Amino acid sequence: MANLLSVFFSICVLCVFLLAGKVLRVKVKLFQRIYLPASIIGGFLGLVAGPFILDLLPAEIMVTWQQIPGILINLVFATLFLGVAIPGVRMLWKQGGSQLCTE
Repeated sequence: MANLLSVFFSICVLCVFLLAGKVLRVKVKLFQRIYLPASIIGGFLGLVAGPFILDLLPAEIMVTWQQIPGILINLVFATLFLGVAIPGVRMLWKQGGSQLCTE
């Protein structure tokens, strides 16, 4: 149960950084003018708070964050073709058949 609690806490910390990035984007006109996303601003805040500059975050959070990209990339590729019509067999064979029939 402690592992699940640490995952939840780590995701909550990420949400706090994203919220802080959103607040900074709304308040600082320069960020609005250069179209800097709130996620980038929050990421820089997390970088500053991380172990390389201020070392404010516990090591347990960093271990959890190291595992998150491997899980979330599956979501990215799983949803990549949502909303795209699946071509028919004839079109699939026309476009990809030559890849299968090489010597």
